[in-house]
Amino acid sequence: MAANIVVGIGFLGAGIIMHNGNRTHGLTTAATVWATAAVGTGVGFGMYVLSALAAVIVFLILAAHHLPWLSSRYDRRAEDKDE
Repeated sequence: MAANIVVGIGFLGAGIIMHNGNRTHGLTTAATVWATAAVGTGVGFGMYVLSALAAVIVFLILAAHHLPWLSSRYDRRAEDKDE
């Protein structure tokens, strides 16, 4: 069953990622879909504590990703690499 989840989420995640010239969009969204599927699979297999811990970690990472001072720092680093 888990193999089918991996195949399905991989297909959906690939459809979320968009390329526009030398820029790529949707990587965070695709990673979030993968993480959500992993947490859901863990709950389905009865691993409630591990799934809750994973959900909290994913939430903290996504919250940190949207902090303005942290986000602008990484955006600048990406722009510096493009040049």
